[in-house]
Amino acid sequence: MVPIIVLWTFFAYYTTPRIVEDKSSSHLHALQQVAQLLESHLSDSIKDLEMICSSPLLIDESEENREQRRNELVRLNQMMFRELFLLNKQGFIVDSSSPSFGMIQEYSPYFKQALRSGKTTVSEPYRSEDKSAILLSCYIPTPGSKERSVRAIKAVRELSTEWGFLRSVSKESGGDLTLVDADGNVLYSSSPLPLFSKFSSNNVLDAIRAGETGLFVNQEEKEMRYFSVPVNSYKREENGREWLLISMIPEAEFSWNLARINRGFAAVLLGTLFFLIPICIYFVRKTTSPLIVLSKASKAAGEGNYGSKVPHFGLKEVDEVGDAFNSMLDKVAASQKELESEVSKQTRKLSRTLSTLKSSNNAIEDGLLIFDRHGEILDANSAFNQLFSEENQTGIGNGTNIDDLDETLSDWLDERSSREIFTKPLSSQEVIEEEWSHAQDTRRAVSVVSAPIMNHKECIGRIWVFRDLTRYRALEEELRQSQKMEAIGTLAGGVAHDFNNLLTAISGNLSLCLPQLNDKSESYDLISTALSVTGRATGLVKQLLSFSRKSTLEIKPCDLGEIANETRNILTHTMDPSIEMEFDLTKDLWSVDADHNQMAQILMNLCVNARDAVERDGKITIRVKNTTRSVFLSDKGKNEVDDQFVCLEVIDTGSGMPLEVQKKIFDPFFTTKEQGKGTGLGLSTCYGIINQHNGWMECDSEAGHGTTMRVYLPKGKLQVGEEAPVEEIVESKDFDPSSHTVLIADDEPTVRSIAEILLKRAGYQIVTANNGAEALKIVQERDGALDLVMLDYTMPIMDGKETFKQISNEFPELPVMICSGYLCDFKEFETTKGLIPRSFVQKPYPLKDLLSQVEGSILNIAA
Repeated sequence: MVPIIVLWTFFAYYTTPRIVEDKSSSHLHALQQVAQLLESHLSDSIKDLEMICSSPLLIDESEENREQRRNELVRLNQMMFRELFLLNKQGFIVDSSSPSFGMIQEYSPYFKQALRSGKTTVSEPYRSEDKSAILLSCYIPTPGSKERSVRAIKAVRELSTEWGFLRSVSKESGGDLTLVDADGNVLYSSSPLPLFSKFSSNNVLDAIRAGETGLFVNQEEKEMRYFSVPVNSYKREENGREWLLISMIPEAEFSWNLARINRGFAAVLLGTLFFLIPICIYFVRKTTSPLIVLSKASKAAGEGNYGSKVPHFGLKEVDEVGDAFNSMLDKVAASQKELESEVSKQTRKLSRTLSTLKSSNNAIEDGLLIFDRHGEILDANSAFNQLFSEENQTGIGNGTNIDDLDETLSDWLDERSSREIFTKPLSSQEVIEEEWSHAQDTRRAVSVVSAPIMNHKECIGRIWVFRDLTRYRALEEELRQSQKMEAIGTLAGGVAHDFNNLLTAISGNLSLCLPQLNDKSESYDLISTALSVTGRATGLVKQLLSFSRKSTLEIKPCDLGEIANETRNILTHTMDPSIEMEFDLTKDLWSVDADHNQMAQILMNLCVNARDAVERDGKITIRVKNTTRSVFLSDKGKNEVDDQFVCLEVIDTGSGMPLEVQKKIFDPFFTTKEQGKGTGLGLSTCYGIINQHNGWMECDSEAGHGTTMRVYLPKGKLQVGEEAPVEEIVESKDFDPSSHTVLIADDEPTVRSIAEILLKRAGYQIVTANNGAEALKIVQERDGALDLVMLDYTMPIMDGKETFKQISNEFPELPVMICSGYLCDFKEFETTKGLIPRSFVQKPYPLKDLLSQVEGSILNIAA
């Protein structure tokens, strides 16, 4: 019985709609043919009318042919029209098929359209005055016989011929046939619908226009199946106003044949049922067993057991299915094995990738925080936890919630919540850049940058990057301090240079006057005192030159630990016995390239400052150690220096310094000591010397918690004890100054005058110049016939360096002495200019030293 029901269901589901569709298509096709015949009939009648109206008799406007025109109109009207009118351009009736007509003017828009377009125009259908017929008015423009004369023929046609045609079609089809115009008015109906009445409601008519076939319920509550096709009369398609031909058949009548077919099919099925039952039983028994085996094997394969195979049953088709199933199991098993291998391989690869990504994230110095699209924390690297988490917190990572950030970032978020900050921009593609400050420590700040994580055009998460700005701000402050000290150093160097020139003039004149006085006179004592004071002023200038890095250092490999040990005894006897001194010196210290005496002086200076800050029972610790550190320096155009340094620390437990004092400690003449107890040049001089050694100084202090001063010097390239050889100066007992000529070039008249008087008294022949250009000209005019040229280091027009270079290139055998308020570094001079002066004398120079240097320079070249 089940197969019969299945077969019947199959027939009802698949066959019934097809039969309905075929029958509907057939009926619709027939209706379309009727519409085409109706269109053709209407068009042909209009074309016939156009041909008749082209008669010359109708076009002629003469009065003598008027009777013939009227007879022609009457004849044509009796053939196929209800009425015929001949209209002039203004719309007045000129002639008519009716025996009596008046001066009636035509106002129809179709008439105007016909005259304007020059084409036949057909009106919309309308009812006759007695409401017994449906009429159409056709307006055919015709040219008149006179120039610029235009006429039109109006033919009123009754649609009676078409109605007869439609009645015959309606009888053959068995259904109701209705023709409606574009406004839904009934033009013809085989059912008892009044002419020119509305076919139905607008909703029903709109539905019929939208589809060729369908169902609707008429006014009698009867379900009707309709078929509709558009009808275009002659030139009606130009205006888009189509008529509609509708065929209506009761749904019960339409489906009657289908019900009869279904009953016949049911009878055939029931008749064959008795013959099929024994056959079905046989095939069920024959096929059930293989199907059960196949089902069990399929179930086992679904559970992952691919070893259950289907045996042969002796049936060719069943055995082929079994073989195909067994082959499929083998391929699935092989594919499963390959898939498992590939999954394992990709899993290991993914694990390595995730491990590498995790390590990379942790290796980044910036803090990273990653969220998914739902606001859950996916990852936070170690830098984030180091930056924000306190020691007693476990940190942020997988498994933590966004609310856990409130406690971690409480000092950074002001009054905002972490959920507001991190979840609000999750759906945005905007890049966020902010800066956060620590609520308790305003010196701490972080840069915050956030960007979306995109998958194609979809945002799947967001990454936050946090960079600690505290260190960069400190470096910026160090850079500003370095730039400030550089500017002050330049100023101090300039002041020291000018002051040295003044001291040279003062001390020189005093030295020249002193031998002429009685050593027991009061003037001799006064001048001696003045010379002593100039000596003290010279020392002060040297400190300024050290600060400005304009002094010459005796650079050689040094051991800062040994320097600290050398100063141990001095410091022990200098310090108050109540102050504890501790030395922490690392073994195997690296050597540094430094001036030994300057380093000892710096250590003494720092320890004296620490002593003044420490009260009784305090402690001073001196520590020297190797350290590795990356730094940034702006000096000498360097952005970074070697990362291996020797660090000298002087740590005291004194009163410490507030931040505003720390910013000024390296400024010249700044001191916190009482009036008369400090010059304010100690730390500034140390700062200048350390910078001249390519190092730097740091101060770490807090009011009430002591001070730590650190000196960093780069690791040296030579071992302690390695020194460069020193050239010896050849001396001669038979030296005669009167046979030698010296050129003195200096822009300061007083300094130049002192040197000139001194050397003339010694017996030298003297030539003077106001600047380097004048000195070069004198040398060239004498063709190098001089024994020595004394050049001031800084002069207008052409300075000493450039003058020396020009003289050395033209007269390489001519000795040159450099005089300057600055101390000259010969090694740097050779590196930049390629040549080294014969000697150097620093202003203010003692007269004996000047004479010795002049004699030595001349003797050295003579040797």
